[in-house]
Formats: sequence, structure tokens, C-alpha cells
Amino acid sequence: MPQWRTEEILSERLTAPGIEVERGVTAQEITLSGEGARVECVDNEGRTFFIQADYLVGAGGAHSLSRGALKEHLDGITYPRQYLVADVATAGVHRQDHLISVAISTSGLVMTIELPDGRSLVLTDLPEGWVPGAPPALDDVREALTLHLNRPFEVSDLRWASVYRMHRRMSPKFSEGRCFLAGDSAHISSPLGGEGLNAGILDGASLAWMLAAVLRRGGKPALLAAYEPERQEIARQVLASSDAMHEYYNTLIAMAVAGIPLAEPPADPTRKVTSGSMLDITLGESPILGFHGSALGVRSLKPGCRFPARSKLSGCLHHLLVYRGAGVWDHDGFAKRWANALEILDGDSICPPERSGVSASGAILVRPDGYVGFQAEKWNDEARNALDELLELQFSPAGQSRFI
Repeated sequence: MPQWRTEEILSERLTAPGIEVERGVTAQEITLSGEGARVECVDNEGRTFFIQADYLVGAGGAHSLSRGALKEHLDGITYPRQYLVADVATAGVHRQDHLISVAISTSGLVMTIELPDGRSLVLTDLPEGWVPGAPPALDDVREALTLHLNRPFEVSDLRWASVYRMHRRMSPKFSEGRCFLAGDSAHISSPLGGEGLNAGILDGASLAWMLAAVLRRGGKPALLAAYEPERQEIARQVLASSDAMHEYYNTLIAMAVAGIPLAEPPADPTRKVTSGSMLDITLGESPILGFHGSALGVRSLKPGCRFPARSKLSGCLHHLLVYRGAGVWDHDGFAKRWANALEILDGDSICPPERSGVSASGAILVRPDGYVGFQAEKWNDEARNALDELLELQFSPAGQSRFI
């Protein structure tokens, strides 16, 4: 899906609850305090106004003003090659079973990513010394293809094009007090795998449920404190994947330069390329994960993994799935005590216990972002106490008395 269409869908969804995206407004200066942030803004007619906010989320990209307010910078590297990317109409480029095609030459690579309506996103690296127009025109895209391909495919109807360098960078801090960084403000990875946009959206999804819990449902500061270690752990995985993809293609390009027939580079167990959806990325170091029982380490699904049946759950609450073998327990008391935090469901109606990584008498807690927050091999009094203590770190109980 092209990025402009993703933005269009998100804007449409914001319209339903009456939220308007204000375009043409520039943040000039940010002042942070223990109570929030004060932002000086200028609108597109040059008028100055101020926003006083309890929380500030900086999503301003690589040159984020909010990251400057945290006095942080993006540590990392810039990859050596320069790239041209263009959204164009193409014909006959993609096989039906391949959404992405890559051609390797002695000059570099050409990657074509299939888009709807007969269009493609074309990405190619540029040889040293060749400079396209600013912004690149359709003839620049065609010339870039001829530098790599003996028989370049036809491109037409240029929607947009850009020249840029790829980076692998991350901010040492993702949060400070009531200010948070998300997306390219916090980390920049190679766009070869489409991970930059996906990582930013997942940052937003993670921070959204935490902020909603704190603002509306008695969430404690420990929830927001978990944002930085969780998202930094995921960003490190994304950046490692970025390196792995660049090394993969650089190996193939080196083979072409040396005149060696192209072959799959040997697998490197220290490198892992994430899936396009990034739903295979896991949390391991989060301070708000828990487990009770003896099966941790042998189950494939653990706290911090994405729950396989997450699409069956919705809303901003945690979901506690209790399996039928758990027997009689104080369901109503637990539900009343944690009414602000979770909804209790019959686990067997959502996902078999073996897929949830617990026994037929166990329980699992699924967070609003789809990650497993807690597992109990058996849903007994000790497990309920363990979950109660974990929840009390994150939420103020709706009822003050203990449930047992």
C-alpha cells in the first residue's frame, strides 16, 4: 500500500470521533516541565499561538524539535549509497506470486514493489557522480533504470520521486518526564523492508493504550515508564534487521562485480530480517510482563510475544482469558477489583490453551496492543495473587479490597 493511502485511511478514521489534523502549523519552541509541555506554534498565516499539554508526543521525523527539547540526537550510521525512489505506473514487471522484485547489477540494485492499480514503488541506488533533478523527473527515473538494466522496463505517470540516503540511527532516550518520541524522531531504519513506517505506527499503538490508561482508567506512571525500554528493544531489533538487509544486498552486488553467478548468501544466525508486518518482533525486557508456573522457557508463546488470536479481541482494555479447567474461583470479585484494567473472557472461545502457551486450567492476559502481558500455567490462588501484584504496579484498583 502506498504511504499516502495509509495516511488517508488514518485521517479518515480520525474524522469519525471529530478529530481534525491541523496542517500548515509549525512548532517553533518547546518548553518541558513536570506538568507537561508548552509549545509555541505558528500557523500558515504567520500567527503565533501556544499549546499547553499534559503530555507531548514528538513524531516530527529525523529533525524532530521535540527530540531537541530532550537534548538528544540520533546515534548511528549513514549507509554509503544514495537512493532514488519513485511512485510510477509500470507494466509487466511483477509475477503474480511476487509483490517485490529485485534486480542486481554491478552498479547496485533495482527494487520494484507492487502497488494497487498497476503502479509500483521503484527504488534504485545511484552511481557516484550521477545527480538527478531536484525533485527527480520521469526522465531521471528512466535514466536510473538504464544504469542498472540492459532492458529497462517502461515507467510512466510519475506521482512523486525523491533522492535520499539511508540511515541506521536511534535516540539514546525515547522519553523524559511527560515527553515521548515515536517513529523517525526516535529511530531511523532502512526503508528496504518498509520497516520505518510500520515501526512508527507500532510506537504510536503502544504509547496510545498506555496514555489512555493513565488519563482515563487509573493507570500509574509505571505504565508510561515501560514505553522506553519496550520500544527501544524493538527498535534495536528493527535496526539489526536493517543491517541484515543491507549486508544481504551488498553481498549480492559484490558477487555481480566479481563476475560470480548470483546465489543465496549463507544464512547468518546473528542476523534476522523481520517480516514486513513486524508482528514477529517480541518484547523480553519489559518491566510490566509476568508469568506464574513452571513452563516458561519451553512454551513457544511467552510474555512479550504477539498473541496469535489478537484479531478476535478489541478495545482499550486488557483481556484476561481463563480456561475452563481452572475450576471455581471468585470471578466477580476479580472483575470488580480490576474493572478499569481488564475484561475477563472464556479462553476456550478465543484460542486453544496450547496455542496460548498454558494448560487447560491456565490463564493468559493479552494487552490492548496484542502482546501477551501475563501467563499462568494453572489459574490457582497463587497465580491470581501474582497477576494481582503485577496489575497493582500498573493500575489503581477500582475496588481497594483484595479479591481473596
